[in-house]
Amino acid sequence: MIKTGKTSMIRDYNQTLILENIIKEKVISRASLSKKLGLTKATISAIVDVLINNNLVIETGNEDTSKGRKPINLMLNREAGYVIAINLDVDNVTAAISDLTGENIQTDRFAMDINPAYIIKNLINVIEGMAGYVDGGLIRIKGIAIGIHGVVFDNKVKFTPYYDLGDVDVKKELEEYFNIPVYLENEANLAVIAELTFSKRFDNMTLLSIHTGVGIGLIANGELYSGYSGHAGEFGHTTIEVDGRECPCGNRGCLEQYISERSILREYRKASKISDASFSDYIEAYKKGDSTAIVIMDEFIKYMTVAVRNIINMFNPEIILVNSIITNECPEITTKITDSLNSNLKSICNLTPSAISKDNILKGGIAKAVCSFLNINNLDLQRY
Repeated sequence: MIKTGKTSMIRDYNQTLILENIIKEKVISRASLSKKLGLTKATISAIVDVLINNNLVIETGNEDTSKGRKPINLMLNREAGYVIAINLDVDNVTAAISDLTGENIQTDRFAMDINPAYIIKNLINVIEGMAGYVDGGLIRIKGIAIGIHGVVFDNKVKFTPYYDLGDVDVKKELEEYFNIPVYLENEANLAVIAELTFSKRFDNMTLLSIHTGVGIGLIANGELYSGYSGHAGEFGHTTIEVDGRECPCGNRGCLEQYISERSILREYRKASKISDASFSDYIEAYKKGDSTAIVIMDEFIKYMTVAVRNIINMFNPEIILVNSIITNECPEITTKITDSLNSNLKSICNLTPSAISKDNILKGGIAKAVCSFLNINNLDLQRY
């Protein structure tokens, strides 16, 4: 006799599998699910009935068949709830609210001084403002994900080099206020989750995220890898120049002091003597062939080559995605970095710009919150 606990575990596993495939296929019939998953029609029907009763799945139209009774299609009820994602960046904060398929309802940008004394109050204001974009407001929100530019472990902020959250337990305080699940995650991890959910699906994938700082998101054997205590993605704080430039982390010669947007802009302002130059000004100068901008870009390529070389030797991913204003605006730079590798590494290097260059942290946050609400492991929204 199968024990009740084991029966329940099998049922939960099958429900997860069925819901994941309904989402992946966008529309699919019970019969097609049975054939695809190797489950009996009775098992499929029983679980689908539960999903429909819970308002997670709806019936829609008929499957196109040449003869016989036309099966009814199933699809995710995208309006069964909404999720909010927040990117707690150094210079500005962005937030998005979406339905369960990642369909963006609204994205807003906020000027916010990140300070432990009033961070919770500010986040409450952001969340309440975003919830106001959907009918029903906060009661329709099923999860809130926050991207942190630093080390996160077990939903707690462990280290942030460019802003201070003190000892504030962001998750606990927001959950107590809203009674809605809150998830904290490293921004690079969210960025690679976005790629996996909305664009490219590789079992071994690395995303190099370059902005104010530098981090990597790692997918290893199909799963997000963040290490023993959440430090695995802090690639920007690997040392590439012994006794090099000072870094806010307390060390010298960290990678992000040579390839981050902040470091490049700092060097361009210094070399060009244009103290108020923006990063867009730098990109424009490079495109116009400005010699100062070219020298700085050559240095970026040099250190990026080191970074890519290290990623290949440490992780050997199927693909390395780069999310950077530089590689997005000047895609030829990616080719120059690859060409700078030695022939052995070049043959196994698949380096390409990120397909989700804009708001990928928000998209990853949306994916994380949706997965948690639906209690699924794999969210494939590439057909939406």
